[in-house]
Amino acid sequence: MTGRVKGAAGVRKLLRALPDAARDGMADVLDDYGSKVLAAMRQDVAYKTGFLRSRLSKNLSRKSLRLKVGFIGKRANGAIKLRGDQFVGKQFYGRFIEFGRKAQTVTVRRRRAGGKGLRNGKKKAEDIAATYQLRVRAQGARPFVFKKRAALRGGLTTSLNTYWDDVLTAAASGASFDD
Repeated sequence: MTGRVKGAAGVRKLLRALPDAARDGMADVLDDYGSKVLAAMRQDVAYKTGFLRSRLSKNLSRKSLRLKVGFIGKRANGAIKLRGDQFVGKQFYGRFIEFGRKAQTVTVRRRRAGGKGLRNGKKKAEDIAATYQLRVRAQGARPFVFKKRAALRGGLTTSLNTYWDDVLTAAASGASFDD
């Protein structure tokens, strides 16, 4: 579930043709926007132990001008990776907070204290001490990663308009981008 921006490839192609100083200006705009989005995500995440909040981060590649904000990093670090619409990793419960869960009744098979191993992916019949039905209540979605943030996008639009005005004005006047 990755967010793609239409026309981004064309913009990156245009930016590769610009001088390095102009590309650095775009990277600064994206870095500022990424910091604001990261702060908004950290503010919106459900906070109990702080584990999910601590795993939110941002990554900006200044060369390709790609910005990633959210759960990024190596799986070994316990970062969440999206597989389809599923979270994988130590913070698996982030999926339940982000997307919610439906009410359902599940069958619980409680094991004895000394139960050993599984048979065909299931608990052995001789190890099961009790079986009962458990009602799981519905939980509404509380998005924090994929939440729409219109106010922040408006700020990005303003910053990009200012950036392009400066770049095009400098290019039209024949000014050098090198400081």
